[in-house]
Amino acid sequence: NIAAMGEFYPKISKAACSNTQMLALTETRSYSAIASVVVEYIVTNTALKESERLYYVLADLYASYERARSGQRSVTIPGSVWEKRLGLSEEYIFVLQKELECKGYFEITRNKIDNQNEINVITPTLPKVVFEHLKEAPNRHNASHNTNLEQVRSFLDDTKLFIKFNNKQIEVLMQNKTLSPLQKLIWLLLYIRSTCSYQASGDWRSSITQTELCALFKCSQSSASKALNNLEEQGFIAKHQSRLKDNNTASNR
Repeated sequence: NIAAMGEFYPKISKAACSNTQMLALTETRSYSAIASVVVEYIVTNTALKESERLYYVLADLYASYERARSGQRSVTIPGSVWEKRLGLSEEYIFVLQKELECKGYFEITRNKIDNQNEINVITPTLPKVVFEHLKEAPNRHNASHNTNLEQVRSFLDDTKLFIKFNNKQIEVLMQNKTLSPLQKLIWLLLYIRSTCSYQASGDWRSSITQTELCALFKCSQSSASKALNNLEEQGFIAKHQSRLKDNNTASNR
């Protein structure tokens, strides 16, 4: 059982924050509500580089927040700010933008400020084949149906089950230098599953095995184990191991 924590800073003294503390981050602070099927698909999509997945998640958070504020689901942030918030070089940020655009995950309008500094308007989207797959996920009860299917991300946000992300919390996660990109992606998956568990049963925990993590992220057992240990050591999760009966081998694991 793994509980994704809500503390902003690593190396805290407590083993885990309470459900109340965790939920307060999204109930009382700035948050973005995003379709859970989209975030889980992006986080575990190994066809994208780890840095591309993290960039998409953060851009999608900002775009969702901007849509709630102004009705426009896009984000306009200079490369220098992306550099700080993602912990990557500005040059590499523009490489990622181009790659995500070519793969069908970003729509970008390029502008110039004072005919000198480039600033791009990014609209997170999805390739058609991905959208066709994700739109088959169960709809929310009494969901308002967006009939403009060109707005694929808005359609999914309006009709599918969603989870809330505290914007500042995710920024701190992205900027944390003690976690690798893979470890950040694993935390995001655990957060999604913990949230879905809470919505279903009121229990802010999720169960996962290292074997499942290896399959989802195409990583080794040692990488999965190191990721969970480092996330726990840095205060981002609380971990409890349980023994399971293996019917195939008649042993415990």
